[in-house]
Amino acid sequence: MYLDEAQPRFVLSAKRVGDSFFISQYESFPESINGVPEVSSCAVLRTCSEGYFKLFLNGCEACDKKADKYTCGSGHSFDNRQLLAEINHSVKRVKEANADMRCLSVKLPEVHEDQQTRDVWCPRMEQARKSNNAELKTRHFRLHNKLPEWNEALQSLVLRFNKGRVLAPSAKNFLICLDGQDNGEGVLQFGKTRKRRYALDFRHPVSPLQAFGICLSFFNWNV
Repeated sequence: MYLDEAQPRFVLSAKRVGDSFFISQYESFPESINGVPEVSSCAVLRTCSEGYFKLFLNGCEACDKKADKYTCGSGHSFDNRQLLAEINHSVKRVKEANADMRCLSVKLPEVHEDQQTRDVWCPRMEQARKSNNAELKTRHFRLHNKLPEWNEALQSLVLRFNKGRVLAPSAKNFLICLDGQDNGEGVLQFGKTRKRRYALDFRHPVSPLQAFGICLSFFNWNV
């Protein structure tokens, strides 16, 4: 992922291993012994089930501040780290088009009033609550993709994107908005510009890492 195609500035990269995408702040992944670049990654997108993904951070903003061996960020397994996003893909049948329409829902930790920090979804804290029979209360944002509408004149599904950034048809083109804000301009837009090139636009409350993870999930899910 690069910032500004005219004068590219590197932001994040990803490497696919099986059903997972390892995300790194390095433009080229360092060599790894077993082919799994966990040490050089800052996050990983895991496929949990068909169409369902979780984005984990390499570490934990809550536990890593404590100098003990029970941190959920210890070791090199991403399966029990801080959770940054839950992403769910599904399909909806459109009779007029005689086709399936892709649907997307996303859950993100809530951003605090300072606009710089967010709720930490820590698996260790969750297990502690469960062991004490306490209710787990997570504050979160819910997002969903705007669905295209059937156009009688064109006899096709139509979705209007912002700023003329999406230039080519693709099943991976999508526009995401916060729940209850379908009439707004959206918080994340991803679309094809030409062969093997896509444009990504996003804004608060979505972070660069979350935006990248959401987009990667489309490359691991096929209808």
